[in-house]
Amino acid sequence: MSIILLFVFIMASFVVVRIGATAFEITGIPWEHAKFQALSAFTNSGFTTKEAERIVDHPVRRKIASYLIIGGNAGIVTVIGSFASAFVGTDITEALVNVLIIGAGLVLFTWMLRRQNLGKRFRFELSRRMMHRFNVTPTAAAMLRFDRGYIISRQRLAADSPVVGQCLKDLRLPEQRITVLAIERGEEYIAVPTGDDVLKVGDALVLYGDEVQIGEMFQATTGAQV
Repeated sequence: MSIILLFVFIMASFVVVRIGATAFEITGIPWEHAKFQALSAFTNSGFTTKEAERIVDHPVRRKIASYLIIGGNAGIVTVIGSFASAFVGTDITEALVNVLIIGAGLVLFTWMLRRQNLGKRFRFELSRRMMHRFNVTPTAAAMLRFDRGYIISRQRLAADSPVVGQCLKDLRLPEQRITVLAIERGEEYIAVPTGDDVLKVGDALVLYGDEVQIGEMFQATTGAQV
């Protein structure tokens, strides 16, 4: 029973840290910094960095950090107690079995955390719910639905590309869920191109749309992404 509780508390700790990181992110902190600061607050590590100062000076972020610190204190004590009870009063064989069970559980949990699609969907769904609940302006990534298979990509047209020499309107890109945001042509920058713009060899297209469709229509014919 103590082993089950240990796993439950470890998974709950991960969820709490991820919620805290997402909360930090929607207040304007970059995701990588938000993850580090949430983990720092939850574990009471107390790193003194510029990012930490940005949290202390911001009332909403300070409140988020306070919740993480309180939750971290309670969670760490509980985890230590559960871990100790799994071995106290047991013989060597039972203790070894407990160690193997804990190790296997941690390996499985780590594998689940490294599944990018699962982690990304969890993060964006959590961010969406929190932004709706607290009426926070969504991040650019959330508005552009990067969690749903949409990307921003830059592709350069090769000489053998079948789209060279064609007008954008003739490509019927909206039907492929693709939008050309801009065309880079040497020193010229064409922002928000029209349907009458003709594509030329060497053009670098800034694209937004479905990742699969962009890959099929451009990457397969233009070479590497640039």
